[in-house]
Amino acid sequence: MDTEEEPPIQTKNSLSRKFQYLSSAVAAIGSFGLGNVTAWTSPTLTQIGKDFEASGDELTWIASLFPVGAIFSGIFSGWLIEKFGRKKSMHLLCIPFIIGWILISFAQNLTMLYIGRFVSGVCAGAQILIMPIYVSETVDENIRGICTGFFAIFAASGIFLTFVIGTVVSWQVLSILCAIVPGIGFLGLYFIPETPAYLLKKGHIATARESLVWLRGMNATAEEIDRELAKMQSQLDETSPTAGASIRDFIVPEVLKPFTIVMIIMVIQQFSGVNCIVFYASQIFDSAKALNSDVSSIVIAGVNLTSCVICMQFLDKAGRKVMFIISSIGSASALIGLGVYFYIQATSTGLKNESGGYDAVENLNWLPLASLVVFNIFFTAGLGP
Repeated sequence: MDTEEEPPIQTKNSLSRKFQYLSSAVAAIGSFGLGNVTAWTSPTLTQIGKDFEASGDELTWIASLFPVGAIFSGIFSGWLIEKFGRKKSMHLLCIPFIIGWILISFAQNLTMLYIGRFVSGVCAGAQILIMPIYVSETVDENIRGICTGFFAIFAASGIFLTFVIGTVVSWQVLSILCAIVPGIGFLGLYFIPETPAYLLKKGHIATARESLVWLRGMNATAEEIDRELAKMQSQLDETSPTAGASIRDFIVPEVLKPFTIVMIIMVIQQFSGVNCIVFYASQIFDSAKALNSDVSSIVIAGVNLTSCVICMQFLDKAGRKVMFIISSIGSASALIGLGVYFYIQATSTGLKNESGGYDAVENLNWLPLASLVVFNIFFTAGLGP
């Protein structure tokens, strides 16, 4: 009996993939929203501090409640996608996402800002967890890397546009514009299907077939569709939890070792300082008293976006392990450069010249921008995607 594994469906040209790219792009709108939420504090905190006479601690809470909300999103996201599906979960999250931005836009006090930031963090955090699952269950294996890469590009685009627009409009107007993004996502999700894998899992075989036909396009034959559905069903049967599963299965070496590696990588990424840099980009450059803070923030956001696009082209070819090591070393070196600048500035306190600058760092006023440009380039090369 021939037990050779069936090959995956190979679509014949780009026309048969257009709906896969489309569905991935729509799902990635949530990543654009993530970029908006992440970057929003940089151009707005100074003005908010003046409008509400807020202290430094209060402004820090405005920035910090977004990642706090994102932490909470991990608690319920798994239940949400299994209960309602991948598409519907993203759809449902758009509603509170819009509400969060409305609360921020029309905030009359700091409490409304706190609540809006927390809600936005919950929604953005949940959507970026769901988006990779949706993509992995809808696109061909040979374009899955590209489609998953939409996440990084859309997030970087959201950061860049928030920095740019935030320099010319008030924080209230910027917040209203940010609310449009989940609104677009809400509308766009109407036009893409639920994942075939989820529909199969729930026993909706006919609907799963319709979804796969839509995704694979006109070039996929009935035989290819049937074969891929059978493969999906087989994978679902293999990964279904068994009654005998327990916590002991989690600590076996073949599971514990890769889990530990992944957790270490995630900790390194999150403690790299990237979020602090995006949250407080303008404030960092203001403190450096070097170049224009708004222009400098836009420059590093533009570099971040450009690096995302470029790095996606060779990340798989170079090898993720090698790129991760290079990225970590380069990012650390850039942060050391920034730290050196602020150390020199701090130790030069009281030595201001007549123009109000610091003699010891006037010749290094390029260093903060250069350090963060280098940081963004290296970060996106391995730590970021």
